[in-house]
Amino acid sequence: MPDAAAPTLLVERVDTSTFEAVLPLIAEYQRFYGREPDDAANRRFFGELLGDNPHGLQLAARLGPHVIGFVTLYWLRVSTRASTVALLNDLYVHPDHRGGRETGVGMALLRAAARAAGDRGFSQLTWETAPDNRAAQALYDRFLREAADAGEPSTWIHYSYPLSA
Repeated sequence: MPDAAAPTLLVERVDTSTFEAVLPLIAEYQRFYGREPDDAANRRFFGELLGDNPHGLQLAARLGPHVIGFVTLYWLRVSTRASTVALLNDLYVHPDHRGGRETGVGMALLRAAARAAGDRGFSQLTWETAPDNRAAQALYDRFLREAADAGEPSTWIHYSYPLSA
């Protein structure tokens, strides 16, 4: 029988009431990928996703008042499909909430991201992860296995070229 005092996991759009709690998780995510966070840049960049933004949105996972994870979606135009898809660019769950009593936070964020993209009429949710991020790959593989119309990992190779701004 579930503990009546246990808070319910909620996933909802990041707004002004949750934004400050998401910022430290964004910094942790950036450190995980070897980047030093810039608090002012993060506040400006991710603050643009509050409200109605034509470029994307962020969702936060909460247990009671505590934000424990987030996912960031951007709307991406894909020429080969002649359509716009949702790019799941970031998914992060605080290490204290991976497994254990709160198992399923990552899956809840993925489901909410797919629902948000589908609600906007996008035909696809797409994402990538580092080749050595086995934990994320296991989560994504589980997510794809439960899908009604299962997707699959991409065979595309991602490139990046730095530009001076």
